[in-house]
Amino acid sequence: MTLGTIIKEYRETHDLSMDDFAKVSGISKAYISLLEKDKHPQTGKPITPSVKIIKMAAQGMRTDFDTIFKQLDGSVRWDDEKKLPDGAMPFYDTFRIPMLGSVAAGAPIFDEGNVIGEVYVDPALAAGDAHLFALKVKGDSMAPKILDGDTLIVREQSDAENGDIVIVTINGEEGTCKKLQRYPDSVALISYNTAYEPIIYTWDEVEQLPVRVIGKVIQSRHTF
Repeated sequence: MTLGTIIKEYRETHDLSMDDFAKVSGISKAYISLLEKDKHPQTGKPITPSVKIIKMAAQGMRTDFDTIFKQLDGSVRWDDEKKLPDGAMPFYDTFRIPMLGSVAAGAPIFDEGNVIGEVYVDPALAAGDAHLFALKVKGDSMAPKILDGDTLIVREQSDAENGDIVIVTINGEEGTCKKLQRYPDSVALISYNTAYEPIIYTWDEVEQLPVRVIGKVIQSRHTF
């Protein structure tokens, strides 16, 4: 699949014009058109996108570089990178995000006193205006998928979809990691570990306690 095909399918699925995608990705409308046609107007040869363009496209689609790269079956231009041995992958730049001691409702998440270190992530994860932070997992309620001591990469946001793994605060207490599931009359916070019963709140309780989504877990790192 070409990058242009991926972009076109994304635009059609999300009802975006080329102008719209140009704004969110930073790629010019003219070059988006070239990618989707996959034909150089002078040579007639297929378009070979650079790593930079792939990263920008990934940003526009709110995903990461690797997800897009794995779908490509055409040539990729590695810009000024040195030629790599067969089978080797290039080393990409990294982006630093804060490792927090905890998160709590109503408290400034990125307060200086709450930052206990830094974690390096792929810059593509921080595409757009995303604010990321990292947390260490405490306990086994999300085992076996997420284990005690794992590092979670979290995108700060106040809403999430059913099935998302989220960091939530309950009644102002320190944040906890759970799978979110909404129902017509309630919200369930679900542990992967079956030894823990789902925590269920009515919509009134969600507002009164309150129960608040602080962020969505987008990556979990396990250290052996």
